[in-house]
Amino acid sequence: MGAYRSGLRAIGINANDSKEDKTWAFEKFDDDLASALDNTPKPAVFVFFTNVEITVGERDELKSRGLAKGLHECEIIHRERMRISLDSTKGLAIRFQYLDIALSDAEQAAFFHEWGDTIQSVISTGISSLDRKLDRMIFLQESSFPLQTISVLYKLKREYAGSEIGHFRTFMDIFFKVPLGDVYKVDFGSSDKAHRFDHQNDRRSVPDLPGIENSVGAGVWEHYITEQEDDAADGDAETAPAREKSVRQVSSSNGVGRKTVSHIAIQYQKEHSMLHFGPRFPLSDIDESMLMPLLNASLADKLDSFSVYANEYELLRVGHSEFIIDRTSFDSSLPVDFTPEELNDPWVRIRPATIASNFSIELSQYTPRRLFSASAVGSALAKENGT
Repeated sequence: MGAYRSGLRAIGINANDSKEDKTWAFEKFDDDLASALDNTPKPAVFVFFTNVEITVGERDELKSRGLAKGLHECEIIHRERMRISLDSTKGLAIRFQYLDIALSDAEQAAFFHEWGDTIQSVISTGISSLDRKLDRMIFLQESSFPLQTISVLYKLKREYAGSEIGHFRTFMDIFFKVPLGDVYKVDFGSSDKAHRFDHQNDRRSVPDLPGIENSVGAGVWEHYITEQEDDAADGDAETAPAREKSVRQVSSSNGVGRKTVSHIAIQYQKEHSMLHFGPRFPLSDIDESMLMPLLNASLADKLDSFSVYANEYELLRVGHSEFIIDRTSFDSSLPVDFTPEELNDPWVRIRPATIASNFSIELSQYTPRRLFSASAVGSALAKENGT
């Protein structure tokens, strides 16, 4: 604990160091020290400021008086010491702000040489902090908007010829922490053979040619959990309703083959319609969802990274060093058939390189990156009109 006292005598700008002034400074020191020592608890350090210039011997005498009173430290800040501090680059700002002493050109150059990088860093840090807070506020607002799509982009290590890929399987399982209505899990993905996933029409009589270079198909499935009343247990309060699980394919699509492949995109989205029936769920409802990428082994060996998107936000990006390939054998729960020849290239799971067994969406811990900023109507119209 310390005490700071001021012995600045009102003797004008040009203080003289007469015997009278020094006597006044010594008496002021004694009075202030006594006043400080009357406090409870007593100070261990006492600092005395004076604009009266006193010699080294006189300063030592004052320090001895303080130490004799039981202080651990006694410091005398005299006029010359203050002047040196205020004239240094570290004191220029204080001198300008509180004493209204203008900085010369040389002093300005010295000041910015000393503090320029620090000032710039403080400004940049402040702006960055403000940007992060604004991004968070915008995301929290937009996370209440209805969930439209969930997309996954698998990026490969390089551009491959379609013949190098051949048969492929890229899927994503997402388990929702809180069911979206009755939906507790979705599977979506793509593979070769354009009509492999057709769910509304019979497949073509002419078989699809295998390999990504010939055609591509995609499908989406939703897993439901519902409560079924047991008539036999009607009236029995101890019997809870039975929970029944089911799966339904909600969409499929097909497309042409690809001669070269550097990435593969898959998407969860129900059938397009101008009118939406049934409940709509906000983006925030997928917080803490668990993700499990499923690929065929040969394609997984070519995987460099993958990203997960929802609405206009990048929710997750996983680099090559952040995942491992789990080659442990397992039975895929995907409700789609693959031939024994295709399954000779077995399923593998992509897991985090950490101790976690699944990837997850953690919207409460970080702010997803918005992929683009909305344009103002006036700006958009001006651009359209070429003005």
